[in-house]
Order: sequence, then structure tokens, then C-alpha cells
Amino acid sequence: MSDTLLDSYSEANQDDSFILASDTNRGAGQSFTTPNDGKTYKLTSAKVYFLKHGSPSGNAYIKIYAHSGTFGTNSVPTGSPLATSDARNLNTVGTDDEYSLEEWVFSGANQISLSPNTHYCVVFTYAYGGGVTFTRIGKKLTAGTAAGNGFYSTDLSAWSSASSDVCFYVYGLGTVIFSGNDTMSISDNASAFKLITFLVSSVISLSDSIHILRTLITLSQDTITLTESIASSIKHFAGVSVKRLKSGFKKVLTFVQK
Repeated sequence: MSDTLLDSYSEANQDDSFILASDTNRGAGQSFTTPNDGKTYKLTSAKVYFLKHGSPSGNAYIKIYAHSGTFGTNSVPTGSPLATSDARNLNTVGTDDEYSLEEWVFSGANQISLSPNTHYCVVFTYAYGGGVTFTRIGKKLTAGTAAGNGFYSTDLSAWSSASSDVCFYVYGLGTVIFSGNDTMSISDNASAFKLITFLVSSVISLSDSIHILRTLITLSQDTITLTESIASSIKHFAGVSVKRLKSGFKKVLTFVQK
């Protein structure tokens, strides 16, 4: 399953930029909101509209922060970064004096869970260069159609909100929330995703659905077919009778196989 675009502001809106280097801003970005769809998302990557000048080197990052202030008016990051992307050395990013949409990937513990319908701040950081060697990230000079707002910092500690909007994209992989702290990652397999969608809206009980889905992931089934062997395994792990499974999955399997 491909990553989900959680929020964005297109580079088509760009008519200005924030400059970043050691002697000016060291961070700039935009506040955003995750989808209001009842899902949490595992952060996977983010993009900014990037330009470099003077062949800068050194690592740049994209970071995710918690949100402070009034969203869309004076949003700024707060606290320490919640997640930091893998480093990208600017020697290998883009071409001098040409804008390009560049992606930074989050991995390991930095693939944090982002809650639904929640404000966050995405921040591009670069603290090298200086003088005639610097980077830019594209923005719209006056507030555009983005719901959030831009901001910047010279030290990654004190932040100032801006009336401009930074061009960005944030991506994640979804999870389905069943109840309380019970969550289930959506499978990369399209059939499994259809099954999850069906189960949460079917007559199968919530607890049985969770057990069944966990068991199917344990079984690592790429194609879900309710054979006697799988039915027996689910019965063993989930405590659901084979008879009940066959009855409950009759429509499910028909739906999944479409």
C-alpha cells in the first residue's frame, strides 16, 4: 500500500522563499493538520520545494514538532522535535539555482505515530553555509489557501510566525483504530485492506475482528483464502469457531476476491 498524503501546500503557489544558512534562519516550515478520518498514521516522509546556491554542503533535515499557538494565524513549533528525518548531504541534493521538490525519509524510531485531526509543524533545518552559500525553501509571500501558516527561527529554539505559507508535503502509512489502545496496521496487501474495511462495518463483533485480523497478520497471508488449515489456525489463535468463521467470512471472501 502506498503512502498517504496527510497534508500539503503545492509548490505551484511559490513566489518567494525562506533563506537558510548558518548566519540566517536555521529552520523554517509550516503548520499542518492530519486527516480527520479516525486513523493514526506512521510518519514516513516529507518534502519541501528546495533550492541551493553556492554549492552548499553539510546535512539538512526535516523535523516534525508539536504545535503551539492559533492554527493558521500564529502557529509555531514547541518543545524538542518529535521526529527527525534521515540526513541528506546537500552535495547530493538538487542542482544549484534550480528549484526541485525534494524528499526526506523518516526511519526507525522517527516513524512516529501521528494522531488524527491533530496540528503539527513540519520544519526544514540547515545550519551550514553562510554568506553567498545558502539554501531556500519555497513559500507564498502572502498567506495563501493553506490552512496553517509559516514560521522561521534563527536558532531552532525561538520561533516567529509568518504571514506566508511554505510549500510542503507530509506522508504516512495508516493504521485502523478499533477501540482504546487497540490499533492495527493496514496491510500492504490490497485484499487485506479490503478485508479490514469490511470487517469493521460487518456484523462480526469488534473483539472477534481484532483477533481475526491479528491472526491473519501472524499467518502472513498475502492472499486471504479461508482454507481448512487457516480456519483451524484462526480457531487456535483467536478462539473463534471454524463454523462461525466460515459463516462470517462467506461474504467477506466474496468481497475480497472482487
